[in-house]
Amino acid sequence: MRTPVDVALMNEWEASPDVEQFSKELFPKLKLTQEISKQNLADSNVRATSFYDRGTIDAKFALGSKVMLHNTVTKKGECHNLKKTLARSIFGCAS
Repeated sequence: MRTPVDVALMNEWEASPDVEQFSKELFPKLKLTQEISKQNLADSNVRATSFYDRGTIDAKFALGSKVMLHNTVTKKGECHNLKKTLARSIFGCAS
């Protein structure tokens, strides 16, 4: 299957009589393509980050304030449900 890049480059290659001349013309085009790809990737990363950050809220904690940590790890021999129940009773949480 020939991609558009292949079609564009192969047409020039078939018309070019000299391989060295073709390679001299090809390398700047490939560099330009690489730079455009890098710029598009950077733009897409910025856009994805902005979409991700749109629904977030910055948490404001003071130094020394107490916070609850969510621990999803259940070690071997521990009961997941019992661990949640004990955490609720110790910290007085409803969830």
